[in-house]
Amino acid sequence: MADQHRIGKYFNNRMRQRKYKGQNIVEFAFVSLILFTVITGILEMGRFLFIFSQVSSAAQEGSRYGSTHPRSVIDQAEDGGGSYHAGAVPVGAHNPSPCNIVTQARRRVVMVPTNPSDPDRMQVYVSWDNGNPGTLKDPWGGAGLQPFQDRVVVTAVYRFHFMIGLFDRFTPGGLPIQMVSSRTVMADETNAPADCDYNPSTAPTNTPAPTNTRPPSSTPVPAPTNTSVAGPTNTRVPSATPIPVPTNTPGGPSPTRTPIPPSPTRTTAPTATQTPCPSIPTLTVIYAAQKNNPQHTLGIVVHVVNQFGTPITTGATVTCIVAGGPTYTMVAGTNPGDYKLPGCPVNQSVNYSSATIRVTTACGTDLKTATWTAGNGNVSCP
Repeated sequence: MADQHRIGKYFNNRMRQRKYKGQNIVEFAFVSLILFTVITGILEMGRFLFIFSQVSSAAQEGSRYGSTHPRSVIDQAEDGGGSYHAGAVPVGAHNPSPCNIVTQARRRVVMVPTNPSDPDRMQVYVSWDNGNPGTLKDPWGGAGLQPFQDRVVVTAVYRFHFMIGLFDRFTPGGLPIQMVSSRTVMADETNAPADCDYNPSTAPTNTPAPTNTRPPSSTPVPAPTNTSVAGPTNTRVPSATPIPVPTNTPGGPSPTRTPIPPSPTRTTAPTATQTPCPSIPTLTVIYAAQKNNPQHTLGIVVHVVNQFGTPITTGATVTCIVAGGPTYTMVAGTNPGDYKLPGCPVNQSVNYSSATIRVTTACGTDLKTATWTAGNGNVSCP
């Protein structure tokens, strides 16, 4: 009976162990599904954030380059077409790679396709406006771009695809990532750069540092030898008067000390300090009028300040181009920063309606248009 009891207990334990093993496999199957989903989700999210930062960096680099080279854009044929907003960039006015806004933007990205033949490549769109996103400007038409007023807008677009096909099914066509960066145009260039602002012939030359020269060694001066002068032999003279004996005196010159020249002192070259340009001009038309009389008297007064709001009184050239009429170089007015027509008011041959005023300093240029309607009132130059 004891043996039968032990055998029955053994088989019961074996069956219980097999039951537990089957239960563990089923539980692991459910847990592993959730675990692997979380791990792959973390990996995909990290990859998404990395590509998001790459696209953002590309848009910022494109706008940075476009602020100084706003007309440098790539040819649509080279990029495969469709890389610009419709009608914003005319074909034939583009700069070849690599000195253009699109290529400079794409050079900032890694692990993102940029080949024009790749349908999933990162798209770069370029447009221009006057600060209002709804008003596009054409750099090649009209008055062109106004420095320090208009903007270049660079938009980088990429469709993110998940590595896991299951995730990608929830976003057919990819998850769009779009970054927009805009900067104020600093200069309205007329010719595209040929070397991306780098010219080896104008690169600074490294000047070798001065070599430390060891001071000359001191040359020992031999000390003179003291030579004793032999005195005369004392001769006894049969006399009561003693003869004095002469004293031996050492002869020879005294040694002279040779001074050692001082060691040369190293002088540290001054460090060049970049000084910000103090006079970026901003022009405002404060008066423009013309009298409808036989003399057609015209008066125009403008006010010029720098980026800190301080009137610019020196170093500025203000030019007034009357539409259909003469051109004047304006002179200083009554108040600091004011400029007016020379001899203002000035008699004209006919009535005009507008003029373009341009101010130029060593730091930049500003351009404004003055308009008026000839009337019967007197014209003055305040």
